[in-house]
Amino acid sequence: MATAPSDTERLSYRELADRLSISPDAARMKAKRRIKAGLWRLIPGNHPSDRVMVEVPTNDLGVQHSRGGTVRPEQRAEQTPEHIPNGIAERLLDELAAARARNENLTDKLIEAKDVLGTAYNKLIALNQELVSAKIELIAAKDELIAAKDEVIEAKESHKRDERELVAAEMREMGTKAELERALADLAALKQRALGQETREQRAWWQFGQQRRLDRSINLTDILLK
Repeated sequence: MATAPSDTERLSYRELADRLSISPDAARMKAKRRIKAGLWRLIPGNHPSDRVMVEVPTNDLGVQHSRGGTVRPEQRAEQTPEHIPNGIAERLLDELAAARARNENLTDKLIEAKDVLGTAYNKLIALNQELVSAKIELIAAKDELIAAKDEVIEAKESHKRDERELVAAEMREMGTKAELERALADLAALKQRALGQETREQRAWWQFGQQRRLDRSINLTDILLK
């Protein structure tokens, strides 16, 4: 249940420490814990130089908790056992208050450490997720690299096949040229033989014609002599 404004006081951290008889650090930690729980309210200043105030219910001021209940500073002497001198009791109560302040301080530090640990754990989870994503991307990149290497190997093999086919084509072309040269040589030889044969035939026909003309002359001479 919310506390009425008339039942609250606005105090600085040092004033709060004095009212609670604890150190300023313990008062600051206590205020942070109570503010976080919604029991107290933080009143920031209007300017950066202004002091930060804490609105505290009056019932929470000037009270130190003990195992037997609550003790106000002005009631310490009244509740001190009669067989303990007042000076020692006062010192013991101060030490108890300081121990409680240290305990609250340690509790706040533990809470802060847990918060830091939780943040670190969340960051670790995020980093693990990024690592998993990076590993997946690395595997995909490796697969692409393997595929690219396979393509390069296939291209090299294809190039070798093309080179072999080119060499074979060149060899076939050289064979064809050789066959063509042989055919041309055979044709030239055949033409030479035909030319020789024609010359011989022409010579034979010429000799035959000369012989026939000679024979005709002899026959004509024989006829005239008769």
